[in-house]
Amino acid sequence: MQGGGPGVRIIAGEFRSVQLSTVSGMEVRPTMDRVRESLFSIISDHIPDALVLDLFSGTGAP
Repeated sequence: MQGGGPGVRIIAGEFRSVQLSTVSGMEVRPTMDRVRESLFSIISDHIPDALVLDLFSGTGAP
């Protein structure tokens, strides 16, 4: 995917470590990889065998 904004890295699953680009001209603030990874690690401790999808892909969207 091409774009002009900061990239977002997939942190888990089949596509782990793949970099995604954002759309040019879009104002986004990607959530840091470490923050997302920590958040989902905390969630997984409380919900065993859960499958979780980050629908906003770390864009910082409200």
